[in-house]
Amino acid sequence: RYFFMGKQFDTKKKIQKMHVAHKLLVCACTACLLLCAGGCGLMEDDIFTYAPKSHIITKEEEAKYINNIVTVSRQMRSLVEDLLNLARLEKADKSSFVRLNLSDSYQESLLQFEPVLFELGHMLNEDIKPDIFVNGNSQRLNQLLTILLDNAAKYSRPGDISVSLSQSGKYAVLCVANPAEEISQQQLKDIFKRFYRTDESHNEKGSYGLGLSIAQSICESHGGKIAADYINGNIVFKAQIPAVS
Repeated sequence: RYFFMGKQFDTKKKIQKMHVAHKLLVCACTACLLLCAGGCGLMEDDIFTYAPKSHIITKEEEAKYINNIVTVSRQMRSLVEDLLNLARLEKADKSSFVRLNLSDSYQESLLQFEPVLFELGHMLNEDIKPDIFVNGNSQRLNQLLTILLDNAAKYSRPGDISVSLSQSGKYAVLCVANPAEEISQQQLKDIFKRFYRTDESHNEKGSYGLGLSIAQSICESHGGKIAADYINGNIVFKAQIPAVS
């Protein structure tokens, strides 16, 4: 942090925002090229018709360039969708809330994650207590679980990933834990900030630092909260949503 004319500036946060803005610009430009190429009929066999004659483009190079364009376009779409998700969640619209069995919903979702985590070398340990009900948006609450499991799948060190759902007092409590390198208390607080990443390697995994921010917004829009802690070599995410009878 530094000060200028009595104002405090966070250089790291500014750099992170500039990095995301740069990614958006690159993605937008690439997407425009893709649309132009498609609109002009320059895709696939014709895409390099006007390449310099001094260099012969091989089929392998064509496929590589096209794949890169499609990949970056998808990244842009994902980033824009995340930003739109945050904007919608900030409105806190509860018109879609219904009474739902969170236990059954999460049990079903976990069935889809088990083979994915197994392929990545992780065993999934689950402890879902039955008949825990909440008043909320089913899609958003499943998204909460998906974000936490996706985060664990991307950044977990070798070991088991644990998921539990229980009721503590007036709250349904979802916990997701995975082995991780030690993380400071300050990082545990900052981890839910938009565009925050503990290190630049997260960007290599396709992360823009929005997933956990969305998870926090989902909890808050349901009148709950989420926190992270580091316990015995594991990072533990604890989400609390008000339970109903």
